[in-house]
Amino acid sequence: MSSSLRARESINRQADAEDYVTDHRLRDFFTNLTAAIVHHRPDNPKEFMVQYIQELKDKREGERHDAPCLFQDNNIRAMFGMFDVTHRGYITRKQYLEALKNFGVSSFNEHPAGTEVDKITLDTFMKET
Repeated sequence: MSSSLRARESINRQADAEDYVTDHRLRDFFTNLTAAIVHHRPDNPKEFMVQYIQELKDKREGERHDAPCLFQDNNIRAMFGMFDVTHRGYITRKQYLEALKNFGVSSFNEHPAGTEVDKITLDTFMKET
């Protein structure tokens, strides 16, 4: 097999993988799962992930009403914290848009309070999500 053909096959496999990840919103899922782990900081993160995923599945299937929702306040705070790593108390508009994209939110206020100075606070972020 020629190196050109191998390169094209590799590109096709990579494109297929990207399509799969996008179609199943895996980046969003893992971003949210990571935010929950960072927020809760469990002693056993692997066990936490298994339990968290099971609770999400149970909630989706209607078996539990107290299971976590990806949009609970703690998840939103954790997402904000992932963007405000220096603990300034605000994120930029660009970070705000990226965070909402990570949550899978498609309809939102693109110019919330604080946009004019490029400082969106946690309170504003919470209200907008």
